Amino acid sequence: MKNKLFILDIDGTICKDGILSNSFLNELNELVSNGYNITFDTSRAPNFVNKSLNNINLKLPFISITGALLSTKHHIYNFIPINKDLKDQLIDVLCNNKIVFMCIFIENNKCRYCTINENYFTKKNAK
Repeated sequence: MKNKLFILDIDGTICKDGILSNSFLNELNELVSNGYNITFDTSRAPNFVNKSLNNINLKLPFISITGALLSTKHHIYNFIPINKDLKDQLIDVLCNNKIVFMCIFIENNKCRYCTINENYFTKKNAK
């Protein structure tokens, strides 16, 4: 089994409210130290993953943002961006329809994000 790759989902499965149980962390670390190839997949941004998996001695990159990003705690290996024109169109549609959203972007090999929420639309309409 050590020559196989195990990809575990985080969202709502092994992680509850961003927290992994200590017993689960201990078991995972033991499997990793015994040579098992384990990594994680999440729809969330890497900063969530880094907090959740901080105490796991991962040797492999993890998958985040629903497959758009492959990274470790310290390095981004692969990011699949959309082109600027499409991004601008999407943001216009979301803002014009007052849809809450989050933008994720790469800057200096770090994943950053900004959230447009209800407060943004309230402040914009007040001007």
